[in-house]
Amino acid sequence: MRWYERAIVFTAQLGARGTGGHVGALSVRDARDEAQAQTLVDELRDRLRTLSRYASSQGLEFLMFENMAVPREYGHSIEEAAALAGIEADGGLPIVLCLDLGHPCALHTGTASDDYLAWLRSPWPHTPVIHLQQSDRTGDHHWPFTPEYNRLGLVRANDVLDVLRAWPQDADVYLFLEAIHPFEADDNLVLDELRQSVAYWREAMTQAR
Repeated sequence: MRWYERAIVFTAQLGARGTGGHVGALSVRDARDEAQAQTLVDELRDRLRTLSRYASSQGLEFLMFENMAVPREYGHSIEEAAALAGIEADGGLPIVLCLDLGHPCALHTGTASDDYLAWLRSPWPHTPVIHLQQSDRTGDHHWPFTPEYNRLGLVRANDVLDVLRAWPQDADVYLFLEAIHPFEADDNLVLDELRQSVAYWREAMTQAR
C-alpha cells in the first residue's frame, strides 16, 4: 500500500493521468487454501478501492492493473480481470486493465483465458491499455516482433488490429511495445530488433487504415 501511495503521488507530480501495474500474488501455501485465498482476494479488492480514492484525491484519472501469466497472481484469467476492472468505490477512480497480450499465451488453463484475442474481444468497462510482446506457449518471453520470433510466437499484429476495429471509435487505444531482451544481449542487436518491431507494427497499422 505504501509503495502504491508513493507511486500515486509521484505520478501526480509528473502530471501523468494514471498509474498502476502488478497488484500482487498469492503464496503457494495460500493459493492451495481456498478459504484463505478468497480472504486475501477480498482484501486486495478493498485495498484497490482505497487506493482509487487516494488517487482521486491526488488528481489522477485512473488506476491500472496488469493481467499476469501465473494463476497465483490474481487477474490472470478473463473472469478475474473483469472482477478487478469492475471495482467501484465512492469517490474513487476507474480501475483500468493493462492487457499484456503475451501473458495469455503462456497460460494453460484450457479456457478462453489462454487466447489473447479472447481478451481483446471481452467487454471491458474501460478501454484497456495494451502491452505488445511476442510469446509462445512455453513461457512469457517478451520477445521482439522480428521475422524469427514471429515464426515462433502467437501474437499477430493484423489479428490484433482487426479486433480493435470493433472497439468504441471515440476511445484512444494505447499500444506499448514491451519487448524485454536479456541483460547480456548485444546493444546493437537490441536496437536492431526494437526497430524491426516498430516497423512490423507500423506496417500493420498502415495496412489497416
